[in-house]
Amino acid sequence: VTEWQRNAGAYHPQRCSVELCVHPNAQRRGIGRTLWDALERELRQLEMLGVTVQVAEDHARGLRFANANAFYEVKRDFESRLDVQTFDPSRFGRLEAELRERGVTLESWQRLDSSAFRQELHEVFSITRLDVPRSAPATPVSFEFFEQNILGDAEFLWDASFVAIKDAQIIGFTGAYRSGADGLVDQWLTAVTREMRGQRIALALKVKQLEALKKLGFATVRTDNDTRNSGMLAVNAKLGFERQVAVLVMQKDFGPQG
Repeated sequence: VTEWQRNAGAYHPQRCSVELCVHPNAQRRGIGRTLWDALERELRQLEMLGVTVQVAEDHARGLRFANANAFYEVKRDFESRLDVQTFDPSRFGRLEAELRERGVTLESWQRLDSSAFRQELHEVFSITRLDVPRSAPATPVSFEFFEQNILGDAEFLWDASFVAIKDAQIIGFTGAYRSGADGLVDQWLTAVTREMRGQRIALALKVKQLEALKKLGFATVRTDNDTRNSGMLAVNAKLGFERQVAVLVMQKDFGPQG
């Protein structure tokens, strides 16, 4: 199976990401090569400048295939997982109370939801996401896209997503989505405005979320972070997330059409 798509958050009309999958029982028969050759011809006909793929660090065959076809690494991410039911929020003592004493409160998206809340959340999201390490420059995400595809996702967990508020303004947020697997939750972007970073707000938001997910009965939380995002990786380590095998984003550039 092959498919390709453009990235809505880093949109370029002549660049896309691709997936190429061959069933384990059918590998090593030239099927992957045939699929890739056909896909590359199609993408070149569409005048694409290049493509990216994701390959697990321990997938030796996939890495050999990518390297043999002139792909090169542009990004590396760690997936991390945490057993929610063994998570102990009491380890973080008075963290939320200490933030409250400094004028920072944590509230659920569900409790604050309104048209004005959604607009402000989109504004904060649009600013903070620019600091997230990525393989291609971020492009604007419209409010309409944000509301329909992020807030409007049927798997979005409103009661396990939180914002940090100071002086009646949103200064940080974290979100979560129910995954297709039983008991699994995908932790979405956690971000804090630049001027409020370094005050353990992101940590408090994640603690609050994990506490909520535990009460809701979920088993595992999954997240991923660019290896360059040392700040968030440190937060995850404090919480007890265990790093999984890294995933590489690899890029191939197409030369001039012959």
